[in-house]
Amino acid sequence: MQELERILLTDQIDWTSLNRLLNLNYEKTMEEIFKIFNDSFLNKSIREIDLILSNIEIIVLEQDIKYYKIIRSMITRANNQLSKDKIKNVDFIFRSFKFRLIDLNRKISEKIKASEKDNSYSIYYDWIFKQRNVDIVNFILKANKDFLNIKDNTGHDLFYNVLKYFADLDETNLEEIKYFQEIIIIFLEKINAVVIKESQYMEVLENNFKRHVLDIKRKMLEISQIDLTELERKYHISSQIHDSIYQEIMQFSFDRNGRSFIKGDFITIDGEEAECLDDAICLKPNKDGTYSFYVAITDIPSIVPFKSKTFYEALKRVETIYLPDKVIDLYHPYISKNICSLLPNVDRNVIIYKYLLDPRYEVDIDSLEIIKGIINVRSRLSYRQVNKQVGIDGETLEMLGKIYMMADLLKKRNKSKEEYRRIENMIKVSAVHHHSMFADRSISANIIQESMILVNSTAPYYFSKRGLIYIFRNHKTARNIDKMKEIKKAIDTVLARSSSEMVSQDLDESIETLKQMYLTACYGTVNEGHQGLGFGFYSHSTSSGRRFADSFNQYLTHLQVFDGNNLPYLHEFTEEVVERINERKSEIHLFEEAYKKQLSRKRKLEDRKE
Repeated sequence: MQELERILLTDQIDWTSLNRLLNLNYEKTMEEIFKIFNDSFLNKSIREIDLILSNIEIIVLEQDIKYYKIIRSMITRANNQLSKDKIKNVDFIFRSFKFRLIDLNRKISEKIKASEKDNSYSIYYDWIFKQRNVDIVNFILKANKDFLNIKDNTGHDLFYNVLKYFADLDETNLEEIKYFQEIIIIFLEKINAVVIKESQYMEVLENNFKRHVLDIKRKMLEISQIDLTELERKYHISSQIHDSIYQEIMQFSFDRNGRSFIKGDFITIDGEEAECLDDAICLKPNKDGTYSFYVAITDIPSIVPFKSKTFYEALKRVETIYLPDKVIDLYHPYISKNICSLLPNVDRNVIIYKYLLDPRYEVDIDSLEIIKGIINVRSRLSYRQVNKQVGIDGETLEMLGKIYMMADLLKKRNKSKEEYRRIENMIKVSAVHHHSMFADRSISANIIQESMILVNSTAPYYFSKRGLIYIFRNHKTARNIDKMKEIKKAIDTVLARSSSEMVSQDLDESIETLKQMYLTACYGTVNEGHQGLGFGFYSHSTSSGRRFADSFNQYLTHLQVFDGNNLPYLHEFTEEVVERINERKSEIHLFEEAYKKQLSRKRKLEDRKE
C-alpha cells in the first residue's frame, strides 16, 4: 500500500514498480489504487488528491481493454463511496472529482467502442479483400445494416475503401474488376440512395475515366437520381399539399370588412415570368406640393384565417424554397399566384404602408400610416420594361421617375446596405431566386428594393414605438472585420479569374466562410437592429406570399393595429413562431445545399457519359 501511495503521489509515474505490482495481482492492486484515492479525502490536501486522481486517470487509460470491465466497476464503487461520505465538506471540489470519475468511465467506453469497431473492420475487410466470396459478403451486409459505421483508423468505411481500390485497378485486371463490380452492386443495393448522393462516395470516382469506373458511375447515377421525396423526408420539407388543406382553401372568401379603397395608379414591377405578385407601388401628388407614396402588400390574413390548417401548413414550410430547377411554394399556388396575387384590373385586399414625401422626394419616416385597404392594379410591368422604358404610358413613366428620385436618395444614404446586398448576391447566385432578393444598379431593381426596404425598416419602428408585438430581423456582423474584408477581397479576386472547377471550389469555400461570418441574421421578438443593412430597426414585412415571417407580421398587424386586440397569449405564441422559423430556416439551408450538390453531381456525371 505504501509503495502504491508513493507512486500515486509523484509527478512522474514509476511504471516499472507499478507494472510489477499489477503483474503480481492485477485486481487487488487496482482495488488498492482506488482505496488510496477514497482515503485521501481524510488525510491529504486538495493538491495531493488532485495529483492522485490525475495519475489514476493516466494509469487507467493505459490499461489493456480486457481489464476495463473490472476497472469500470471500481470507478463506480469509488464514486458511490464519495457520494456516501461527502468528505471534508468541500462540496464544490468534491463534485469536480466526481465528474472526473464519471468522465473517466466515459473515456473507457469510447476506447471499448473504438476497439470493437477496429476489430469489426478487420473481420469485414478480410471477408471482402482476402476471402473474396461474393455470397458471404452479400450475407454479412444483409445481416448487419450498420456496416457503414464500421470504419478504419482513417475514418473511412468499407464501401469507400472498396470504391477507392476499384478505381485504382488497372483496366487489364479483368478478374478483379469483375469481382469488385459485383461487390459494389451488393453495397448499392443495401445503401440508401440519399447516402450515396450526399457522402464522399461520388468524389472517390471523380476525374477517373477508366471504362470500368465509368460503368459504375452510371450505375450510381441511376440510383442517385434526385429523389425530392427522400430529401424532403430527411430535412422535414413538404412540397405536397394535403387534400384537407386544399378543401379548406376552396372555402376561403375575402374579408372586405373595414377596408378603404385606395384610388391610384398602382403598378407592379416583377420578372416577366413571375406569378406571385405580392407588392405594388403608387405615388400621388398632394395639393401642397408634397407626395403620398403607397406600398401595397398582398394581405394574406384576409384570405387565410389565423391558426387555420393552411396557416399551420405555411408555418411548417416557413418560406418559398427557390431551387436551381424548381420552386416549392410557401402557399398553395391558388393563393399565392391567383387570389392573393396583385394581378391587374382586379380588386385585391392589401395592407398599405403610406408615407409623406416632401417636394424634394425626401421621406418623412414618422408619417407612416398602415391601412387596411383594397387596390386595383393599373399596370403590370417587368424589370426589362422599366429599365428600357418601353411599353409604358407617359403618366406612369413620370410617376416612376419621381419614385426613382426617392429611391436614389434612400440608397445614397446607406452605403453599408449596398455592400451587404453585394455579398448576399454572391451567395445566392447559384439558385433561381426571386428578383427582389438581388441588388443591382438598374432603375427597376432600385425602385423595388428601396421601396421594400423602406417598409421593412420603418414598420418595426412603428410597432416598437407603440409597444406592440412584432417579428424583427436582427443581425450583427462578425467581430473580426479585418478577416471579413480579407475574404471579400479573395472572393473578388476569384470572380475576376476565368471560370474553372478550381475557381468554383475556391469561390464556394470563401463564400461559405463569409456567410458564416456575415450573413447570420435571425428573427426575434426583441429588436437588436440590422447591422449589415445599417438599420436600427428591420423586419421582413413585404413578401407575405413567399415568407411566413412576413405573413405572421401581417397577422400581428391585423390583431393589434386593425382590430385593437391585446391577446394575452400573443407574445408567447409569437415567440414559438419565431423559434420555429429560425429552426426551419437552418434545415431549409441544409436541404438546399444537399439538393444543389446532388444536382451538380448528376449533371457532371451526365456530361461525362460516353
